[in-house]
Amino acid sequence: MTTTLRTPRINQITVPQGWGRTGCLVVIPARNEADRITDCLTALANQIADVLVVANNCTDATGALARQAGAAVIDCTIADGGVGAARRMGATEGMRRIAKPRALMTSDADCLVAPDWVAANQTHLQSGAAAVCGLVLPIAHEHASLPQTLLRRAALEDRFLDLKAQLEAHLTGRAGHEQTPGASLAFQPAAYVAAGGFVPMPTHEDRAIILRLKSMGLPVLHARDVTVRASCRLEGRAPGGMAAALRERSLDPDAPLCPDMGKSDVAVVAAVLEQLGPLSHQTHLPAAIDRIAQFLEKEPRKVDEKSRRALPGTLLQ
Repeated sequence: MTTTLRTPRINQITVPQGWGRTGCLVVIPARNEADRITDCLTALANQIADVLVVANNCTDATGALARQAGAAVIDCTIADGGVGAARRMGATEGMRRIAKPRALMTSDADCLVAPDWVAANQTHLQSGAAAVCGLVLPIAHEHASLPQTLLRRAALEDRFLDLKAQLEAHLTGRAGHEQTPGASLAFQPAAYVAAGGFVPMPTHEDRAIILRLKSMGLPVLHARDVTVRASCRLEGRAPGGMAAALRERSLDPDAPLCPDMGKSDVAVVAAVLEQLGPLSHQTHLPAAIDRIAQFLEKEPRKVDEKSRRALPGTLLQ
C-alpha cells in the first residue's frame, strides 16, 4: 500500500530587498524557534550568503524574528515530511529566486555556525566536492549542564571518535569524520538536483541525501574545518534527532551506541575497526580506545599504498 504525502502549503513568502545576489543560499528550517532563531541568524550575519528561514507550523514569533534579522522567510504549513519537507521547500524556493546559485547550504535553528562557515564550505565546493558534511560540536555551556553520567559517556565516545580520526590520518594522510548532519551540509546545486534533493521525511533526510550522492560516485567531503555548535536540549523538533538521542542517553546511560561507531567508509580504517570486537555499548569503548591508541603508537606515520593493501588481518596483531 502506497502512502501519499500531503503537499506542504506556503502561506507567505517575504524576501528583503537585495536578497539573492550572493549566489550562496543558506536554508534554515525552524519550527517554534523564537528562543533561538535570532542567535542562529546573528552567527550568519557577517557571512556572504542569502539566508532563507522556513518557518514551518510555527505558533510563535519565529518568522517575525527572522524577518527582523534580515532573512527571507517562508511561512508554511507542513502536514507530512517534517524537517525533510522543510529543507526541500527552502532549497526549491530559494534557488528559484537566485539567478545563478553557486552553492546550497543548510543548518538548523538551534545551531551557531562558525564565523568562517560559509567561506570554508565555499572553499571545499570550489575545490571539487559535490557535498560537504561539517562537524557538529555542542554549545559548550549547554553541554556542561548535562547529567554527569551522560558527560562521562560523551567523553568516552569523543575519545574514541578522535582516535578514529587519527587512525584515518595515519593510514591515509587525511582526517575526516563520519557525521552527515543537517546542521551543516553544503552542496553544489547541480549535485543536489542530481540526487533528487532532500526527501520529505521527518528525520534522517540529511543522511539519506549523502548516501545517495555517494552511491552515485560523487565526491562527498567530511570536513573537520567546517564547524557548527549545536544545542544540547533534550526536547527537540525532529523525532529521532540529536535531542532524542541525548534524552534517551540521559534516561539510560547504557543505551546502545550508534551503529556506525565501529564502521568506516574508508576500507583500510574499516579493516582495523573490524578487529576491535563488539562496539554496541559504552562498556566496549575503553578496550577499543586502548587498542587503537597502541596501534597509533606503534605505527605513527602514513602507510604507503603497497603496505595499505596488506593491512587487513595484520593491523592489531
